[in-house]
Amino acid sequence: MYTSLFLYKEIEDGYQFYVSEFSTLDALKLFPKDLEIEIIEFGATWYKNFGFATEKDIPILSTIKEMVSFLENEGDIGLVYFEMRMNKYGILSSHDDGECNLKLNSKSELLSIIRKILPLPYQNKLLAQLLKYPNQYLKIEETGNIINYPTFDDYLKARRNEE
Repeated sequence: MYTSLFLYKEIEDGYQFYVSEFSTLDALKLFPKDLEIEIIEFGATWYKNFGFATEKDIPILSTIKEMVSFLENEGDIGLVYFEMRMNKYGILSSHDDGECNLKLNSKSELLSIIRKILPLPYQNKLLAQLLKYPNQYLKIEETGNIINYPTFDDYLKARRNEE
């Protein structure tokens, strides 16, 4: 089942890709393990006994490998928001550990990452649509049909009508 929502856009300082229903951990695993990182924001509801933990409450993590290991070893920590800077790549952020936003400096690097995320049977078709319709949200149905939504509000409206 393909239920993710996708958005590609070119922004002033790089290239952006949004994907729903994609975990922070899955996104981290798309990058080189030895890539240096800086955690900008971190918020989790179930990490240890903090109640609500921030970036100040977690160990210093300086590479993708360390961050992946931390998340895998801690299990479900109720990650609410996360943002990190990746040395020479750009920024990865997530919301409710299910919506990821990548802002990368290089279009070719971002397209390489996007190819790893898109569902394989429709990868080429979906990538072509993302590039043809930047700034629009795209959803793929199980049949391979791609639906374009000019705005996120249009997507939400369509979801309400489906229910």
